[in-house]
Amino acid sequence: MSNAENRLVSAFYLTEKKQYSEALDIVNSVISENPEWFKGYHVKAKVYARQKLWNDAVDTVDEAIRLNKNEPMLYFSRARWLIQSHLFYEAVNDLTCLIELEEKLNDTYYLESAYFFRALASSYLGNYEDVLADCDKVRDDYSMYTLNKPHSKVDLVSLATKQLGK
Repeated sequence: MSNAENRLVSAFYLTEKKQYSEALDIVNSVISENPEWFKGYHVKAKVYARQKLWNDAVDTVDEAIRLNKNEPMLYFSRARWLIQSHLFYEAVNDLTCLIELEEKLNDTYYLESAYFFRALASSYLGNYEDVLADCDKVRDDYSMYTLNKPHSKVDLVSLATKQLGK
């Protein structure tokens, strides 16, 4: 692991101890030394997200995506923070990009989570057919805590089915 990577790990560790200012100092130093390296921006965005500064997190990860459009974790992170910001339409777009990227890269690491979060965002938009379609690609016991409460596939399917009168 390079010195810059070690420093980013240290910075993220500081967020666990709620030492956000110190973490940002380290990350900003890494970014100034490596302005074209997407990982510095991603860690900076995570520091903001730890503080629930969703808009700052989204704005910062935008720069990481500009530098590396083929990194699925960046779209996943941004989509989660967009959901936290109640920007559901934008989150659906990011999650769609993520799903397409995962398929293009023949990768499945984020795939199930992407379908679940897209179903969740779609439920807030009232797109219940999309909720059911995405939930078909998620295991039955899938659940996640977001938007200050637990969400599960079972709950999403139940809501969509009720709203659609099925």
